[in-house]
Amino acid sequence: MSIQAADVPFPRTFAILLASTAIGGAERYLVELAIAMRQSRTRPVMMNLKTTIPYVADLLRYGVDLQLGIAPSRWDPTAVFKLIKALRKARPDVLLINSNRQAMIVGGIASRLSGVPVTLVHTHDHIGPIYPAMRVLAGTTDGIVAAAAQHRAFLCAVHGLPPRRVAWVHPGINVGRLHSDSGPQRLEPRPGRGAIVGIVAALRPEKDHETFLRAAALVANELPDTRFLVVGDGTRRRHLEELALTLGLAPRVEFLGWQTVDLTLLKRLAVLALSSREETFPAAILEALAAGVPVVTTDVGAVRELFGSCHCGVIVPPGDPAALAKGIRAVLLDRRMAQEASAAGLRRAEYFSAARFCQDMLLLTRRIAEAKRMGPVADVSQFSPQGVVGPGSTSSDG
Repeated sequence: MSIQAADVPFPRTFAILLASTAIGGAERYLVELAIAMRQSRTRPVMMNLKTTIPYVADLLRYGVDLQLGIAPSRWDPTAVFKLIKALRKARPDVLLINSNRQAMIVGGIASRLSGVPVTLVHTHDHIGPIYPAMRVLAGTTDGIVAAAAQHRAFLCAVHGLPPRRVAWVHPGINVGRLHSDSGPQRLEPRPGRGAIVGIVAALRPEKDHETFLRAAALVANELPDTRFLVVGDGTRRRHLEELALTLGLAPRVEFLGWQTVDLTLLKRLAVLALSSREETFPAAILEALAAGVPVVTTDVGAVRELFGSCHCGVIVPPGDPAALAKGIRAVLLDRRMAQEASAAGLRRAEYFSAARFCQDMLLLTRRIAEAKRMGPVADVSQFSPQGVVGPGSTSSDG
Protein backbone atom coordinates (compact mmCIF):
# COMPACT_ATOMS: atom_id res chain seq x y z
CA MET A 1 0.00 0.00 0.00
CA SER A 2 1.26 3.48 -0.83
CA ILE A 3 1.93 5.96 1.93
CA GLN A 4 1.59 9.70 1.73
CA ALA A 5 4.75 11.41 0.53
CA ALA A 6 4.48 13.84 3.43
CA ASP A 7 4.98 10.90 5.82
CA VAL A 8 8.28 9.86 4.24
CA PRO A 9 11.37 11.31 6.03
CA PHE A 10 13.72 9.59 3.58
CA PRO A 11 14.97 10.40 0.99
CA ARG A 12 15.68 14.09 1.50
CA THR A 13 17.17 14.48 -2.00
CA PHE A 14 16.27 12.23 -4.94
CA ALA A 15 18.43 12.46 -8.07
CA ILE A 16 17.37 11.14 -11.49
CA LEU A 17 20.06 10.52 -14.10
CA LEU A 18 19.46 10.61 -17.87
CA ALA A 19 21.83 10.44 -20.82
CA SER A 20 19.45 11.57 -23.53
CA THR A 21 18.57 14.56 -25.71
CA ALA A 22 15.22 13.04 -26.63
CA ILE A 23 12.08 12.24 -24.67
CA GLY A 24 10.54 8.81 -24.99
CA GLY A 25 8.06 7.21 -22.62
CA ALA A 26 10.72 6.37 -20.02
CA GLU A 27 12.13 9.89 -19.91
CA ARG A 28 8.63 11.38 -19.86
CA TYR A 29 7.71 9.32 -16.81
CA LEU A 30 10.88 10.39 -14.99
CA VAL A 31 10.20 14.05 -15.78
CA GLU A 32 6.71 13.61 -14.32
CA LEU A 33 8.21 11.89 -11.26
CA ALA A 34 10.56 14.81 -10.63
CA ILE A 35 7.74 17.36 -10.96
CA ALA A 36 5.45 15.37 -8.65
CA MET A 37 8.24 15.09 -6.09
CA ARG A 38 8.16 18.88 -5.67
CA GLN A 39 4.88 18.36 -3.83
CA SER A 40 6.58 16.12 -1.25
CA ARG A 41 9.23 16.76 1.37
CA THR A 42 11.81 15.30 -0.97
CA ARG A 43 13.96 17.54 -3.17
CA PRO A 44 14.26 16.26 -6.76
CA VAL A 45 17.37 16.84 -8.88
CA MET A 46 17.20 16.06 -12.60
CA MET A 47 20.65 15.27 -13.95
CA ASN A 48 21.52 14.72 -17.60
CA LEU A 49 24.88 13.78 -19.06
CA LYS A 50 23.79 15.52 -22.27
CA THR A 51 23.39 19.25 -22.73
CA THR A 52 19.62 19.49 -22.60
CA ILE A 53 16.34 17.60 -22.79
CA PRO A 54 12.81 18.54 -23.82
CA TYR A 55 10.57 19.63 -20.93
CA VAL A 56 13.34 21.80 -19.41
CA ALA A 57 10.85 24.68 -19.30
CA ASP A 58 8.36 22.52 -17.39
CA LEU A 59 11.01 21.34 -14.94
CA LEU A 60 12.15 24.90 -14.27
CA ARG A 61 8.55 26.12 -13.95
CA TYR A 62 7.92 23.59 -11.20
CA GLY A 63 11.19 24.38 -9.43
CA VAL A 64 13.08 21.15 -10.13
CA ASP A 65 16.85 21.51 -9.72
CA LEU A 66 18.68 20.78 -12.98
CA GLN A 67 22.25 19.72 -13.68
CA LEU A 68 22.66 19.44 -17.45
CA GLY A 69 25.63 18.83 -19.73
CA ILE A 70 27.62 16.91 -17.14
CA ALA A 71 29.44 14.86 -19.80
CA PRO A 72 27.94 15.63 -23.24
CA SER A 73 30.31 13.45 -25.26
CA ARG A 74 29.46 9.78 -25.39
CA TRP A 75 33.15 8.88 -25.34
CA ASP A 76 34.28 11.30 -22.62
CA PRO A 77 36.85 9.34 -20.53
CA THR A 78 36.33 11.75 -17.63
CA ALA A 79 32.53 11.29 -17.51
CA VAL A 80 32.64 9.26 -14.29
CA PHE A 81 34.69 11.91 -12.51
CA LYS A 82 32.42 14.72 -13.75
CA LEU A 83 29.36 12.85 -12.49
CA ILE A 84 31.05 12.21 -9.14
CA LYS A 85 31.55 15.97 -8.83
CA ALA A 86 27.89 16.59 -9.69
CA LEU A 87 26.71 13.97 -7.17
CA ARG A 88 28.85 15.44 -4.42
CA LYS A 89 27.29 18.81 -5.15
CA ALA A 90 23.72 17.46 -5.11
CA ARG A 91 24.31 15.03 -2.19
CA PRO A 92 21.37 12.75 -3.08
CA ASP A 93 20.10 10.00 -0.80
CA VAL A 94 18.87 8.16 -3.90
CA LEU A 95 20.11 8.01 -7.48
CA LEU A 96 17.61 6.62 -10.00
CA ILE A 97 19.37 5.85 -13.29
CA ASN A 98 17.44 5.68 -16.55
CA SER A 99 18.29 2.52 -18.49
CA ASN A 100 20.32 4.23 -21.18
CA ARG A 101 23.57 2.28 -21.55
CA GLN A 102 25.85 5.28 -20.99
CA ALA A 103 23.81 6.46 -18.00
CA MET A 104 23.92 2.99 -16.45
CA ILE A 105 27.67 2.49 -16.85
CA VAL A 106 28.72 6.01 -15.82
CA GLY A 107 26.00 6.33 -13.17
CA GLY A 108 26.62 2.93 -11.61
CA ILE A 109 30.33 3.58 -11.14
CA ALA A 110 29.99 7.20 -10.02
CA SER A 111 27.23 6.43 -7.56
CA ARG A 112 29.25 3.72 -5.85
CA LEU A 113 32.38 5.89 -5.65
CA SER A 114 30.32 8.80 -4.35
CA GLY A 115 28.71 6.73 -1.61
CA VAL A 116 25.08 7.40 -2.61
CA PRO A 117 23.01 5.43 -0.06
CA VAL A 118 20.50 3.94 -2.53
CA THR A 119 21.13 3.45 -6.27
CA LEU A 120 18.49 1.97 -8.58
CA VAL A 121 18.07 1.55 -12.34
CA HIS A 122 14.66 2.44 -13.78
CA THR A 123 13.91 0.54 -16.98
CA HIS A 124 11.15 0.98 -19.50
CA ASP A 125 12.76 -1.18 -22.18
CA HIS A 126 11.66 -4.39 -23.89
CA ILE A 127 14.31 -4.25 -26.62
CA GLY A 128 17.79 -2.87 -27.20
CA PRO A 129 21.43 -3.78 -26.49
CA ILE A 130 21.32 -2.72 -22.85
CA TYR A 131 20.74 -5.96 -21.01
CA PRO A 132 24.36 -7.11 -20.43
CA ALA A 133 24.97 -3.81 -18.60
CA MET A 134 21.67 -4.15 -16.77
CA ARG A 135 22.50 -7.67 -15.60
CA VAL A 136 25.75 -6.35 -14.12
CA LEU A 137 23.98 -3.45 -12.43
CA ALA A 138 21.34 -5.79 -11.01
CA GLY A 139 24.10 -7.10 -8.76
CA THR A 140 26.21 -3.98 -8.22
CA THR A 141 23.42 -1.47 -7.47
CA ASP A 142 20.45 -1.85 -5.12
CA GLY A 143 18.38 -3.28 -7.94
CA ILE A 144 16.29 -2.69 -11.06
CA VAL A 145 12.84 -1.07 -11.10
CA ALA A 146 10.59 -2.36 -13.90
CA ALA A 147 7.50 -0.52 -15.11
CA ALA A 148 4.94 -3.25 -14.40
CA ALA A 149 4.52 -6.75 -13.02
CA GLN A 150 4.39 -8.10 -16.60
CA HIS A 151 7.53 -6.13 -17.48
CA ARG A 152 9.39 -7.55 -14.48
CA ALA A 153 8.42 -11.09 -15.50
CA PHE A 154 9.62 -10.39 -19.06
CA LEU A 155 12.98 -9.03 -17.93
CA CYS A 156 13.61 -12.08 -15.78
CA ALA A 157 12.32 -14.75 -18.19
CA VAL A 158 13.64 -13.34 -21.49
CA HIS A 159 16.70 -11.30 -20.53
CA GLY A 160 17.89 -13.32 -17.56
CA LEU A 161 17.73 -10.67 -14.85
CA PRO A 162 17.73 -12.33 -11.41
CA PRO A 163 14.17 -12.13 -10.02
CA ARG A 164 15.36 -11.24 -6.51
CA ARG A 165 17.04 -8.12 -7.89
CA VAL A 166 14.06 -6.69 -9.80
CA ALA A 167 11.21 -4.68 -8.28
CA TRP A 168 8.36 -3.01 -10.14
CA VAL A 169 6.42 0.22 -9.77
CA HIS A 170 3.74 1.46 -12.16
CA PRO A 171 4.71 4.85 -13.61
CA GLY A 172 2.27 7.73 -13.82
CA ILE A 173 1.58 11.08 -15.43
CA ASN A 174 0.44 14.43 -14.11
CA VAL A 175 -3.17 14.24 -15.26
CA GLY A 176 -3.91 17.79 -14.16
CA ARG A 177 -1.44 19.22 -16.65
CA LEU A 178 -3.50 17.73 -19.50
CA HIS A 179 -6.77 19.26 -18.41
CA SER A 180 -8.35 22.67 -18.74
CA ASP A 181 -10.05 24.30 -15.75
CA SER A 182 -13.34 22.74 -16.78
CA GLY A 183 -11.91 19.23 -16.88
CA PRO A 184 -11.16 16.88 -19.76
CA GLN A 185 -12.89 17.60 -23.04
CA ARG A 186 -12.68 15.90 -26.42
CA LEU A 187 -14.37 15.80 -29.79
CA GLU A 188 -17.20 13.30 -30.04
CA PRO A 189 -16.61 10.63 -32.70
CA ARG A 190 -18.77 11.55 -35.69
CA PRO A 191 -18.26 9.23 -38.66
CA GLY A 192 -18.82 11.00 -41.94
CA ARG A 193 -18.11 14.36 -40.30
CA GLY A 194 -14.35 14.31 -40.16
CA ALA A 195 -13.66 12.14 -37.11
CA ILE A 196 -9.93 12.14 -36.34
CA VAL A 197 -7.88 9.04 -35.49
CA GLY A 198 -4.38 9.66 -34.16
CA ILE A 199 -1.21 7.79 -33.32
CA VAL A 200 1.34 9.25 -30.90
CA ALA A 201 4.68 7.45 -31.20
CA ALA A 202 8.26 8.05 -32.29
CA LEU A 203 8.79 7.04 -35.92
CA ARG A 204 10.77 3.92 -35.08
CA PRO A 205 10.42 0.41 -36.57
CA GLU A 206 8.97 -1.19 -33.43
CA LYS A 207 6.06 1.30 -33.47
CA ASP A 208 4.98 -0.25 -36.82
CA HIS A 209 3.38 2.83 -38.35
CA GLU A 210 2.99 0.79 -41.54
CA THR A 211 0.23 -1.21 -39.84
CA PHE A 212 -1.43 2.00 -38.66
CA LEU A 213 -1.39 3.50 -42.17
CA ARG A 214 -2.71 0.32 -43.79
CA ALA A 215 -5.48 0.18 -41.18
CA ALA A 216 -6.21 3.85 -41.86
CA ALA A 217 -6.63 3.08 -45.55
CA LEU A 218 -9.17 0.36 -44.71
CA VAL A 219 -11.10 2.69 -42.40
CA ALA A 220 -11.08 5.45 -45.03
CA ASN A 221 -12.60 3.10 -47.60
CA GLU A 222 -15.68 2.72 -45.39
CA LEU A 223 -15.65 6.13 -43.69
CA PRO A 224 -14.14 8.42 -46.33
CA ASP A 225 -14.33 11.62 -44.26
CA THR A 226 -12.21 10.18 -41.44
CA ARG A 227 -8.88 11.95 -40.99
CA PHE A 228 -5.65 10.71 -39.42
CA LEU A 229 -2.86 12.36 -37.42
CA VAL A 230 0.65 10.98 -36.98
CA VAL A 231 2.32 12.63 -33.98
CA GLY A 232 6.02 11.89 -33.62
CA ASP A 233 9.21 12.19 -35.62
CA GLY A 234 12.22 10.20 -36.73
CA THR A 235 14.32 9.13 -39.66
CA ARG A 236 11.51 7.00 -41.09
CA ARG A 237 9.22 9.96 -41.73
CA ARG A 238 9.87 10.21 -45.48
CA HIS A 239 9.30 6.45 -45.92
CA LEU A 240 5.99 6.66 -44.07
CA GLU A 241 4.87 9.74 -45.99
CA GLU A 242 5.57 7.87 -49.24
CA LEU A 243 3.58 4.87 -47.98
CA ALA A 244 0.65 7.15 -47.12
CA LEU A 245 0.80 8.52 -50.66
CA THR A 246 0.89 5.00 -52.14
CA LEU A 247 -2.14 4.00 -50.04
CA GLY A 248 -4.09 7.01 -51.26
CA LEU A 249 -4.12 8.57 -47.80
CA ALA A 250 -2.20 11.75 -48.58
CA PRO A 251 -5.29 14.05 -48.47
CA ARG A 252 -6.48 12.46 -45.20
CA VAL A 253 -3.30 12.03 -43.12
CA GLU A 254 -1.20 14.75 -41.51
CA PHE A 255 2.30 14.19 -40.13
CA LEU A 256 2.68 16.65 -37.26
CA GLY A 257 6.22 15.78 -36.16
CA TRP A 258 7.18 15.97 -32.50
CA GLN A 259 4.54 17.70 -30.37
CA THR A 260 3.95 18.29 -26.70
CA VAL A 261 1.02 16.01 -25.94
CA ASP A 262 -1.61 18.00 -24.08
CA LEU A 263 -5.36 18.45 -23.99
CA THR A 264 -5.35 20.74 -27.01
CA LEU A 265 -3.93 17.92 -29.12
CA LEU A 266 -5.77 15.01 -27.53
CA LYS A 267 -9.22 16.57 -27.65
CA ARG A 268 -8.97 16.58 -31.44
CA LEU A 269 -9.05 12.77 -31.43
CA ALA A 270 -12.03 10.43 -31.57
CA VAL A 271 -9.65 7.46 -31.21
CA LEU A 272 -6.03 7.05 -30.13
CA ALA A 273 -4.52 4.09 -32.01
CA LEU A 274 -1.28 2.32 -31.18
CA SER A 275 0.12 -0.20 -33.69
CA SER A 276 3.37 -1.18 -31.93
CA ARG A 277 5.03 -4.57 -32.19
CA GLU A 278 7.01 -3.87 -29.01
CA GLU A 279 6.01 -1.74 -26.04
CA THR A 280 6.39 -1.65 -22.30
CA PHE A 281 3.98 0.77 -20.65
CA PRO A 282 2.97 3.34 -23.29
CA ALA A 283 2.67 6.90 -21.99
CA ALA A 284 0.52 7.77 -25.02
CA ILE A 285 -2.20 5.40 -23.79
CA LEU A 286 -2.19 6.91 -20.30
CA GLU A 287 -2.45 10.39 -21.76
CA ALA A 288 -5.38 9.34 -23.94
CA LEU A 289 -7.21 7.70 -21.03
CA ALA A 290 -6.67 10.81 -18.90
CA ALA A 291 -8.26 12.91 -21.65
CA GLY A 292 -11.21 10.54 -22.08
CA VAL A 293 -10.12 9.35 -25.53
CA PRO A 294 -10.93 5.69 -26.39
CA VAL A 295 -7.89 3.60 -27.27
CA VAL A 296 -7.40 0.90 -29.89
CA THR A 297 -4.05 -0.78 -29.26
CA THR A 298 -2.04 -3.85 -30.10
CA ASP A 299 -1.62 -6.54 -27.47
CA VAL A 300 1.97 -5.83 -26.49
CA GLY A 301 3.99 -5.30 -23.32
CA ALA A 302 1.95 -4.46 -20.23
CA VAL A 303 -1.01 -2.98 -22.14
CA ARG A 304 -3.45 -5.45 -20.58
CA GLU A 305 -2.10 -4.62 -17.13
CA LEU A 306 -2.54 -0.93 -17.94
CA PHE A 307 -6.18 -1.43 -18.99
CA GLY A 308 -6.97 -3.83 -16.16
CA SER A 309 -10.63 -4.84 -16.27
CA CYS A 310 -11.69 -1.39 -17.46
CA HIS A 311 -13.15 -1.28 -20.98
CA CYS A 312 -11.04 1.65 -22.11
CA GLY A 313 -11.08 0.60 -25.75
CA VAL A 314 -10.08 -2.36 -27.90
CA ILE A 315 -6.99 -4.62 -27.83
CA VAL A 316 -6.00 -6.33 -31.11
CA PRO A 317 -3.13 -8.57 -32.28
CA PRO A 318 0.03 -6.77 -33.48
CA GLY A 319 0.89 -6.67 -37.18
CA ASP A 320 -2.73 -7.04 -38.31
CA PRO A 321 -4.05 -3.96 -40.19
CA ALA A 322 -7.49 -5.52 -40.65
CA ALA A 323 -7.90 -6.13 -36.91
CA LEU A 324 -6.71 -2.62 -36.08
CA ALA A 325 -9.10 -1.14 -38.63
CA LYS A 326 -11.97 -3.22 -37.26
CA GLY A 327 -11.29 -1.92 -33.74
CA ILE A 328 -11.13 1.69 -34.93
CA ARG A 329 -14.37 1.35 -36.90
CA ALA A 330 -16.09 -0.23 -33.89
CA VAL A 331 -15.31 2.79 -31.71
CA LEU A 332 -16.22 5.31 -34.42
CA LEU A 333 -19.53 3.66 -35.33
CA ASP A 334 -20.74 2.72 -31.83
CA ARG A 335 -21.39 5.96 -29.96
CA ARG A 336 -22.35 4.16 -26.75
CA MET A 337 -19.19 2.06 -26.84
CA ALA A 338 -17.09 5.21 -27.32
CA GLN A 339 -18.77 6.97 -24.39
CA GLU A 340 -18.33 3.96 -22.10
CA ALA A 341 -14.66 3.62 -23.10
CA SER A 342 -14.14 7.34 -22.44
CA ALA A 343 -15.65 7.12 -18.95
CA ALA A 344 -13.71 3.94 -18.14
CA GLY A 345 -10.46 5.54 -19.26
CA LEU A 346 -11.01 8.54 -17.03
CA ARG A 347 -11.58 6.25 -14.05
CA ARG A 348 -8.52 4.14 -14.83
CA ALA A 349 -6.29 7.18 -15.28
CA GLU A 350 -7.01 8.30 -11.72
CA TYR A 351 -4.75 5.51 -10.44
CA PHE A 352 -1.92 6.21 -12.90
CA SER A 353 -1.08 9.61 -11.48
CA ALA A 354 2.39 11.07 -11.08
CA ALA A 355 1.57 11.67 -7.40
CA ARG A 356 0.96 7.94 -6.83
CA PHE A 357 4.12 7.08 -8.82
CA CYS A 358 6.07 9.45 -6.58
CA GLN A 359 4.62 7.97 -3.40
CA ASP A 360 5.41 4.42 -4.49
CA MET A 361 9.00 5.31 -5.47
CA LEU A 362 9.57 7.08 -2.16
CA LEU A 363 8.17 4.09 -0.29
CA LEU A 364 10.34 1.68 -2.30
CA THR A 365 13.55 3.61 -1.62
CA ARG A 366 12.68 4.05 2.04
CA ARG A 367 12.17 0.32 2.50
CA ILE A 368 15.43 -0.47 0.73
CA ALA A 369 17.32 2.05 2.89
CA GLU A 370 15.81 0.57 6.06
CA ALA A 371 16.72 -2.95 4.96
CA LYS A 372 20.31 -1.90 4.15
CA ARG A 373 20.80 -0.80 7.73
CA MET A 374 20.47 -4.48 8.64
CA GLY A 375 22.88 -5.65 5.93
CA PRO A 376 23.04 -6.09 2.13
CA VAL A 377 19.64 -6.21 0.46
CA ALA A 378 19.45 -9.54 -1.34
CA ASP A 379 15.82 -9.45 -2.46
CA VAL A 380 14.33 -6.15 -3.64
CA SER A 381 11.34 -7.85 -5.30
CA GLN A 382 9.62 -8.04 -1.90
CA PHE A 383 9.37 -4.25 -1.89
CA SER A 384 7.28 -4.04 -5.08
CA PRO A 385 3.71 -2.78 -4.49
CA GLN A 386 2.37 -6.26 -5.25
CA GLY A 387 -1.40 -6.39 -5.36
CA VAL A 388 -1.60 -2.59 -5.49
CA VAL A 389 -2.45 -2.22 -9.17
CA GLY A 390 -5.32 0.18 -8.89
CA PRO A 391 -9.03 -0.24 -9.61
CA GLY A 392 -10.00 -2.80 -12.21
CA SER A 393 -6.78 -4.81 -12.08
CA THR A 394 -7.96 -7.94 -13.87
CA SER A 395 -6.86 -8.32 -17.49
CA SER A 396 -9.45 -7.84 -20.20
CA ASP A 397 -9.72 -7.95 -23.95
CA GLY A 398 -11.19 -4.45 -23.86
